[in-house]
Amino acid sequence: MEYYAPQIRKIVKKVKFPLDNRHKVWYNTSVPRERNNLIKGRNLIARNGVVTMANTNSSSVRKPTKKQMFEGLLKMEGLSAEQIAFIKHELELLEKKNSGEKKPTATQVANEALKVAIYEGMQDNRLYTVTEVIKEIPAVAGLTNQKVSPLMNQMVESGLLTKTVEKRRSYFKVVRTA
Repeated sequence: MEYYAPQIRKIVKKVKFPLDNRHKVWYNTSVPRERNNLIKGRNLIARNGVVTMANTNSSSVRKPTKKQMFEGLLKMEGLSAEQIAFIKHELELLEKKNSGEKKPTATQVANEALKVAIYEGMQDNRLYTVTEVIKEIPAVAGLTNQKVSPLMNQMVESGLLTKTVEKRRSYFKVVRTA
């Protein structure tokens, strides 16, 4: 058993005891000589045989991001032109990486094809459940409800379908623009 508090180093014997009146769980642990250290004012909690400090006032300093580090380096004096060019290049690479201009994955491309097939296969002025769409449209015949339902909800968000809920069942209707 390890203790991470310097006040509790001496271990006497193994016993079974409740941590305190609030905790109804019994711990099979080695008891420190002064059991009161576990209960009064030390903010110690025993978990899985290890006593750790809880609610310690550690500083909430966040680790700076890579971008913040490079920006801090740019503000330094005495940098050569080569170093400045390198830092600016790294910042450009980070901006490019974090921009939303990424090509769609193969799954996203396949999902778009399924959405088109669903849209073209649905009839006007008819309400469909996800199960009916799976049964009636050949392109999605082998898919599960868990796959088709998010696709149809994405189509609702984009305005291609409307969704109505009656008695906890979702019905979808195609929206055709003239």
